[in-house]
Amino acid sequence: MSLTPHGGEDGSAPPRFDFSSNANPLPVPAWLTHALQQADRRHYPDPAYAALRAQLSAHHNVDITRVAVSAGSSEAIRRLTLAAMLHGVRQVWLPQPGYGDYAAAAQALGVAVHGHADGEALLHALSHSPAPALVWLCEPNNPDGSTLAPAFWDALHGLAPRHLIALDRAYEPLRLVGSDPVAAAVSDAAFSLM
Repeated sequence: MSLTPHGGEDGSAPPRFDFSSNANPLPVPAWLTHALQQADRRHYPDPAYAALRAQLSAHHNVDITRVAVSAGSSEAIRRLTLAAMLHGVRQVWLPQPGYGDYAAAAQALGVAVHGHADGEALLHALSHSPAPALVWLCEPNNPDGSTLAPAFWDALHGLAPRHLIALDRAYEPLRLVGSDPVAAAVSDAAFSLM
């Protein structure tokens, strides 16, 4: 699997809309400018992000102990991959096509990388794997918008105790067709990037 850079300048004119880097083409909202101007910058921010974690916890209706803050998805992917490796995971499964940072994080740590293009093959591989794996799933998938059937998520729930499931949910608000198929039990057992 090759490492592919994402986002940012590529030598040509900047694109009007660059979704690969989360660049915002809109001006800064007035409420944000006002909040920044009013912020007390005399003190270092809370390193535990208690207030932010409490707000995110309430917004997503999860226990605050399940909320971690990072400086974006790339950092979260690297931190989660490192944590999985430190807990004995030596293989990572990731969607194909998919976000290049999943593979980059695993390869940087020397963890074996396997791609999966369909749910049935992934379930088969995971059920026959003698060792735990970190499994990245993007729902809906980036960049093609594909989605996995509800039956896949039900079957995955049975494998979740043996494997670490990481759901990249960044594109859920942009879903164009259908509804979210992820079983609540899987979502509750997984790490989610939002």
